[in-house]
Amino acid sequence: NLRRLLTPGLLVVLLAPESARALEWARTQIATVPERGADVVRVKFDYKNTGAAVVHFLEVRTSCGCTEATTTASEVAPGESGAVDVLFTIGRRSGLQEKEITLLTDDSNAPVRLTLKVKLPEAK
Repeated sequence: NLRRLLTPGLLVVLLAPESARALEWARTQIATVPERGADVVRVKFDYKNTGAAVVHFLEVRTSCGCTEATTTASEVAPGESGAVDVLFTIGRRSGLQEKEITLLTDDSNAPVRLTLKVKLPEAK
């Protein structure tokens, strides 16, 4: 009987660290259409630390050299908010551009993946 009582509690304890993240994202995907003649697109992915511990950003990567991403802080205290600022350089690109920003933090082994979709005019 004791084993039956402990098993559900143990499952919750074992599953909770992977499924619960301290950083809560307002959104993980942004789709946008830049103004005519724009050279760059700037967006922000907002987050809040809803956990009880400080979260540190360990690494920020982008899927291509045309996209830069920076965090507003290297660590986020409980209750604090911040953003990942993304700058996409249009250059000679055309059509739908889908760029991924990958963030590693110390609150999870799984990376956070943010997606920027930019709809550009087709080349003539």
